[in-house]
Amino acid sequence: AKPLLLQPSAPDFARLGDDFQAGVVVRNNTSNPLSVKVTANPEGVKLEGETSKTVDLAAGKEQEVLFHFQADKLGDAKFNFQAQGGEFSDGLTLPLKLQQSVILEHVSTSGSTAESAAVEMVVPSPMSAGTGILRLMLSSSALVGLEGPLKELADSSLYGLESRLSRIRAGLSARELSKALDQARKEDPLQAWVEEAASFAVGEKGYTCYEGGKADPYLTAYALETFYLARKAGVTVENGTIDKARAFLKDFLNNPPEHAKYIQPAEMRTLRCYALYALSLGEFDGLSYFNNLQRSRLDIPLEGRVYLLMAGRKMGASQTDLSLLQQDLVNAGKVEANTIYFQDANEKKSYWTFSSDNKLTALALSALMDSPKGYPQASKVVTWLMEARTPEGDWGDSHNNARVMETLYKYFSSQEKDRPNFEATAFVGKEQVQKVSFLGRDLKVEQSITPIATAVERLAVGLKKVGAGRLYYEMRLSYVAAKEPPARDEGLAVLKKISTVKGDSFPAALKAGDTY
Repeated sequence: AKPLLLQPSAPDFARLGDDFQAGVVVRNNTSNPLSVKVTANPEGVKLEGETSKTVDLAAGKEQEVLFHFQADKLGDAKFNFQAQGGEFSDGLTLPLKLQQSVILEHVSTSGSTAESAAVEMVVPSPMSAGTGILRLMLSSSALVGLEGPLKELADSSLYGLESRLSRIRAGLSARELSKALDQARKEDPLQAWVEEAASFAVGEKGYTCYEGGKADPYLTAYALETFYLARKAGVTVENGTIDKARAFLKDFLNNPPEHAKYIQPAEMRTLRCYALYALSLGEFDGLSYFNNLQRSRLDIPLEGRVYLLMAGRKMGASQTDLSLLQQDLVNAGKVEANTIYFQDANEKKSYWTFSSDNKLTALALSALMDSPKGYPQASKVVTWLMEARTPEGDWGDSHNNARVMETLYKYFSSQEKDRPNFEATAFVGKEQVQKVSFLGRDLKVEQSITPIATAVERLAVGLKKVGAGRLYYEMRLSYVAAKEPPARDEGLAVLKKISTVKGDSFPAALKAGDTY
């Protein structure tokens, strides 16, 4: 071994702005005491305070010698240490990587436009120059990735009436979407499916979940709505099939306590609203039912208020009442950076009404799109619904699939009725960062990644659009903050505790070279 030996006591990397200590462990391998002078001469990292220190070492002893450094710039740096003790010397050079903080900040936005537009993102915290990355995604449809749910439905698992009705409804929507998107798809036997669902009637009033069971209020309303949708789409539905559902629902509205033994009060209010809506799809003088329910609307779950709003529109309710219900829906929207969804924070999920956030979001969007002024944020809700899909590409069960598919087709037919035939160009300042063409129906996404060299407080992206169709965009700016952000809880905590072999706590000060 060398008479005088230096061993590293320094980190391999540091982050920009770090104040830290680094140095060497000096070991005297001689048989005599030594006075050793250690000098630091770094490259690429700032040395604060003393540039040299002297330590006295007994024979065979070692001691750590540390210096104070500051990471003031990025890049590769070096520690250079020299030690001199009597006639003996040693040196050590250690590499150091100075890098940015690993915590990235993100700001994003999304939307759609039928014309050219300018989109601006506000950067909430100062960014470091040269760290910005802009990811830009452009498409001609909000239904990107919808190919999966348009698969064949004939082999779907069927459990009772609900799944059969949902298959009919999903089949109707998938048929129309496939035609609009120019996707080949085998024609579903909708007529046979309707006739099969009609066999679940209970005598002359109502429909049951399973053959031989009692009539169910929700499924009867669901059946009536489905039969009306099928008839509107050109499928033959016998009047008697519809009359059986209507007769039961009229009795249910007049005598709901008879069905309240196994249904909670909140669920019962939702069921009454749904029954009223299903009846309103045909000839029904039910405005008095609407007014009674409207007077206690705040006691009705949000799903029930959606049905009540749609029923009120059908039956000519006052604009004041309709505006209150519509505002309830708008207020319930959960707004995120690029999406909006709907959730009833005060209501537990209902078994009897097949409730879920997917279903409620689809229903709420459908109702809001029917308002006189439409719903300007509709594309953000569609984005949430598309992101809510399972890995298999659907929404988890037959009921959700039917409701969401209906709403997506409704959105498509109202917002994307013009066949895309346009060119889109994106600019940051005067620099062109992306140029794409969309010719015909296509569910593709065009992406680009652009470095942002300068530190900005606001990033403006210009979108030039020429031609027919609607342009959908999503933008995300990722960057490193100029200042270290405050500590924040990321959902994971790591605790470290050191104790002696005996389990005792360490003394407040530890002496280098000693064993505890």
